[in-house]
Amino acid sequence: MNFLELLVNKVLICKTNAKTSTVNVNTIIFDLGGVIINLDYNRTANAFKALGVEEFDVIYSQKKQERLFDDFEKGSVSPEQFRTVLKQYINKPVFDLEI
Repeated sequence: MNFLELLVNKVLICKTNAKTSTVNVNTIIFDLGGVIINLDYNRTANAFKALGVEEFDVIYSQKKQERLFDDFEKGSVSPEQFRTVLKQYINKPVFDLEI
């Protein structure tokens, strides 16, 4: 059964730590193009630049981003892994809570 079939049947099977659980899905909302959630990309960029990511526009923009951000959004990397890699772009020591 592929993901689309799971959505049509309103059942999502989550596999975590070798355990399988079933969750009924009533509603799925796709926000394509910032219709529901209006993201301020400049505010995000300014916050990362203030943190010390001098060339943030090179690694992240509304049109293109480094794979790190895609993987983080998909859950392919953990928050800890995301912060560890992101720290390589920061020109000063920072705490995880600052990111």
